[in-house]
Amino acid sequence: MTSPMGRRVVAHWADPRPAWLWSRDGSTLIWRNAAARLFSAKLKKGSVRLAPEPIPIKGLVARLIRLGSPGRSSLSRVQFLSGGKPVAATCSSTPIALWDGEAALLLVGVDPIPAELSANADLPPTDALEARVASHPDDLEARFDLASALIARRKYEGALEHLLGIVQRDRTFRDDIGRKTMLSVFDLAAHQPELVSQWRRKLSAALY
Repeated sequence: MTSPMGRRVVAHWADPRPAWLWSRDGSTLIWRNAAARLFSAKLKKGSVRLAPEPIPIKGLVARLIRLGSPGRSSLSRVQFLSGGKPVAATCSSTPIALWDGEAALLLVGVDPIPAELSANADLPPTDALEARVASHPDDLEARFDLASALIARRKYEGALEHLLGIVQRDRTFRDDIGRKTMLSVFDLAAHQPELVSQWRRKLSAALY
């Protein structure tokens, strides 16, 4: 793995603790892991009720980046709004540089998602996501969720195909997350140099 940024993000793909990567102004969620989807979720009669996506309160991400040191983690009590309701969590806060040099903030919760939530999580299976993408090719959220599911299963080529599809359709989607996640997958798949080389060429062709 050649990118420090890639190594930091990749380390949290399967982390039982919630992890988010936010743009420097806190307005764009660049990436989250599967555990983050279950943040503040509740288990009711064996069924998981997901909470609305948590959003850091205005100005918090920029302040943590400003007060922190690039690449160094510190503990912070992070205030979120989830569906308009306040929720807080102690997180490891790490300012990092994105691939294009822009600052971002990696937040990783200290506490893992409870095992009973993870075991009962009603997350979309891969086949449902594949059907969604097949019937709605321009549904970039579904395409990204499918790519993330494939990455978790180490099916890197399939993930890269869908990430490239995002790049080709909309570079602005989630602040160019298709391209940025492809770069992280290149780190993950470093032991498959031919695969990485092939998809780097495809990415370059899509960009230029």
